[in-house]
Amino acid sequence: MLNKKKIIFPAAYFCSWNGGTKLIKMCLDSILYFDKKKNFEYVLLLPDKNILSNMKRISFVSKNIVKNILTLNFKYAEWPYHSNAKELRNFFSKRKNLKILGVDYRNEKKYLNDKKNINFLSMDLNSNKKKIGYIFDFQHKYLNNFFSNKQINDRDNFFKKIIENNNQIIVNSNQTKKDIFKFYNKIHAKVEVLPFLPFIDFDIKSIDKRIFKENYFVICNQFWSHKNFETAIISFKNLSKFNFKLVITGQLNSKNKKYYNEILNLIIKNQLQKNIILLNNLEKKVQLNLIKYCIALIQPSLFEGGPGGFSVYEAISLNKPVIVSNIKVNREINYNKVFYFKTGDHNDLKKKIICVYKKKYKKISINTLIKKSNRNKFMFGKFLHNLVSKIN
Repeated sequence: MLNKKKIIFPAAYFCSWNGGTKLIKMCLDSILYFDKKKNFEYVLLLPDKNILSNMKRISFVSKNIVKNILTLNFKYAEWPYHSNAKELRNFFSKRKNLKILGVDYRNEKKYLNDKKNINFLSMDLNSNKKKIGYIFDFQHKYLNNFFSNKQINDRDNFFKKIIENNNQIIVNSNQTKKDIFKFYNKIHAKVEVLPFLPFIDFDIKSIDKRIFKENYFVICNQFWSHKNFETAIISFKNLSKFNFKLVITGQLNSKNKKYYNEILNLIIKNQLQKNIILLNNLEKKVQLNLIKYCIALIQPSLFEGGPGGFSVYEAISLNKPVIVSNIKVNREINYNKVFYFKTGDHNDLKKKIICVYKKKYKKISINTLIKKSNRNKFMFGKFLHNLVSKIN
């Protein structure tokens, strides 16, 4: 077929945080998997391998080195955009029917403004209608104490422009879709909810060898206040008689160090150092290994944009039980091994931990996991393919 439509994935915005990188990976991976007939051409735009990105990276690393010298804390930190762009480039480097380009914002605009192209997961605010926009969540409306007035206003205006400048918008949950119609008037855009179809987007054989030998539950979250680690920590005060621990992992940076220290001090204050292991900045495959061999994954969060967040998504793809807070969005999890506890109630969480610990689940083979994962990936890709096929 001549003059195929090009589907553009502008990843710069999403490379700024791990969840965004995961979203790009899921969407592009699944649609490439489904589109075996190559009905479209695909282009991934990354914020790397160009002069402007290299300058920003050098600036970030240099400032971090100076800061480390002044604080006597010698720890290397990479520019987040670069490390996440590198992850995406490596993941997709051998895919057929995909062109990967390192661009700065000027070259990115050339692709986004070309009316022949379809921009997927677009955060661009121009009026080109050949695009599918994205809104992540409305945390700032429900937990506004975590945001400044400026941040709240900026998000409100940003989302308003996305709604006004797209005919289609993708969201992670039915709850976010409801919130769009709750907080904004005159919605002309069609809002589509990504289906809850967890699949494996990593090499499962690379996490085969168990790292942590003891029995444990695991939390894999960023160290932000709304993730509510406190409830899980307190729940372990009266669980010392059981033969398991709690492993907490997350990405530590200058923005969340204060909250991280609060978590650490809470563990020390309650003398739980032997029961709770606090880790940070692990390699992704180490984190996945911890999920694969845990008793269950715990998600105590006060708010999520999608059902359970991506750690729950990964746990389900590995067929692990998940214990999650009963916030509305988590009720959208469609899975036979999900256990809900009352949000913020450490006693109820403790009961669910004991309940799951006493259950005996039959293990399933890697081949069975992969078959189920591929089915979900196919259906996820089909959903996205149908969306872009409707754009003229």
